[in-house]
Amino acid sequence: MTSSHPKRYIVEQDPQNQESVATRYLVEEPLSRERLLAQLGLSEFCWMILELRLEKLLPDISGEIDILAGTLSWRDPAAFTHAIECERTNLPPNSHPSWAVRIAMSKIAISGGIAWPPPVDYLGGIEVKRAYRDTNGKLRAKKGSKVRDLHKQLKRDLFDLSLDCVALVDIIAHHPATGTGSGAWLAAGELAFDSLRAMEPVLRERLNKNGVPVHALLPVGHLAWAIGSVEGGDETIRGASTLAVLSEAKANPFREQRNRVLEERLLQILSNVPTPSTWPLIMKDCRSCDQIHVADGLCRMAQNRRLS
Repeated sequence: MTSSHPKRYIVEQDPQNQESVATRYLVEEPLSRERLLAQLGLSEFCWMILELRLEKLLPDISGEIDILAGTLSWRDPAAFTHAIECERTNLPPNSHPSWAVRIAMSKIAISGGIAWPPPVDYLGGIEVKRAYRDTNGKLRAKKGSKVRDLHKQLKRDLFDLSLDCVALVDIIAHHPATGTGSGAWLAAGELAFDSLRAMEPVLRERLNKNGVPVHALLPVGHLAWAIGSVEGGDETIRGASTLAVLSEAKANPFREQRNRVLEERLLQILSNVPTPSTWPLIMKDCRSCDQIHVADGLCRMAQNRRLS
């Protein structure tokens, strides 16, 4: 995923980039992102790398993982606890308890209080597949050999990478709804819900093997994100989405077998990224500059082009 992709509707992107853009839009949408991360046992206080090439972690493993995520932590946990108590005394008596926590988190983070590089002892992985509804209303999704490839990816994440938690997310994209006032939003929401219902048989089949659900054999979560777009702006600013949990993600019983070389190389990669002052930290494995950097930042190649 590179910054060269303009902000447009998912279905308007080059077909080769649609899955990449859909992944980026998913992690940028706060409500769906929060529910997704919860499936992996993570909170918003986390880091993510999008489209990470796995040979950077283990040379003998090819391919990429759509989202690799882990926890963030505080450089000085005691100072953070003290900051929360200070904020509570400064807020009005009837303030919601979460206000003090959020304000303390922001202040500590801005002052450089996030521990970096972060811990890598807990890792979650997400594989993303994109479907869409064409202009004739027909749902289009990958089948056949692509599904077999998906099963291989999920097994790789569980057995070869030994991630703590793994999930699949099916994203259903749409052409933008039109209308005046709230009509377009209602139409987009209804279309997204209808697509989710219409695609349910395909989604159920997605993780089946010989008639047996894969999640019954493997601890893999399965979610579907139907995102209805609205004319006038891409899905990150004008959309009505529905996130459905088809099966809950479970702890990977093979996580104790994780190759420590993977963790060591991941720490090296993360240490090259500047200490974040906000969260969640979303990074990407950039194909332009071959570096991992903040997802909304300019890569070195783009910076050099601007200077030349």
